[in-house]
Amino acid sequence: MINGYLWDQNPLPAADCADKRDAAAHLAEKMLTELQQRNTLTVAEALEALGANRNTVKVRFKELFAAGLVRLCGQGREAHYRKA
Repeated sequence: MINGYLWDQNPLPAADCADKRDAAAHLAEKMLTELQQRNTLTVAEALEALGANRNTVKVRFKELFAAGLVRLCGQGREAHYRKA
């Protein structure tokens, strides 16, 4: 037990981790492609266009923002992303 949580003695194999990274990168590429086709993209529009999980889309947008590839405009329900 570490910090009150049970520690998994069998972590994911490296191949599974690589597959998840590849899937994340692929989704980010699809999001950027969608942004090229549209001027702006909201989380809801990305969900509809890509069929991905809401939290996954939000995380990918945060990563793209941190990388300087997109910029966030607006707040809350008005929030949308544009290519940087």
